[in-house]
Amino acid sequence: EGLVLLNANLRVLAVNRSALNLFGAASDCLGEHLLKLTRDHAIAQIVDRAAAGARCEQIVEIDGRQYQAMANPVKGGGVVLLMPDVSERYAAEHMRREFSANVSHELKTPLTTVAGYAELLASGLAKPEDAQGFGQKILDEAGRLLVLIDDIMRLSKLDEGAPDAQMQIVNLGEIAKEAAERMRPLAEKQGIALAVEGDDSLVTGARALLEEMVRNLVDNGVEATCDHDGCRIELSYRCWSIQGKACIYISDN
Repeated sequence: EGLVLLNANLRVLAVNRSALNLFGAASDCLGEHLLKLTRDHAIAQIVDRAAAGARCEQIVEIDGRQYQAMANPVKGGGVVLLMPDVSERYAAEHMRREFSANVSHELKTPLTTVAGYAELLASGLAKPEDAQGFGQKILDEAGRLLVLIDDIMRLSKLDEGAPDAQMQIVNLGEIAKEAAERMRPLAEKQGIALAVEGDDSLVTGARALLEEMVRNLVDNGVEATCDHDGCRIELSYRCWSIQGKACIYISDN
């Protein structure tokens, strides 16, 4: 955390190494005005307000990172400026907002479908022979909603650091082959050849999460690949001997 102590005339009384590195300033700025340390307009504003007796803080961006600039008045005159790096928290909040928007969109689609079919059934406009089909559609979309809600709850647990599943020795080869077999009928229907390559690769992980991850990779690969004969998707995996790392990658021609 960058720390700067200023007197009543906003001259530098003390500054730590983190603040010097943050502002790219020389160590000979003691006794100099704040402008010798930084010319950031936002920082200058909150320091001026703190010098007038008001505690101020603001998020400022320096070299692509976010800092929470906090300026506090000192009894008898002067200002303490503290600059903790909040880039990770800022990025997490941004991702959380983006995730919330995506979840809202994902939930709205099946809910709209359920509401539409339910309205037809409730109004009596649906033909008796169509009622069973409408009911099945509602059941399918309700199942999709439950899956989405389960994913949200799982992500929330992971975000809080709670253990989601028991860690165990897992064979990536088995998971990759199972994922490929699930998607093979759809791939063949689209004229896509699906191949799996790699020797047995043992890793420590949560099997359910690994299965879902690989299944999503294969599913996205099939959906994003050309839909004419001659297309080929290859799912490869192997463990690195260095530090026990594992790698899974999918490619097409």
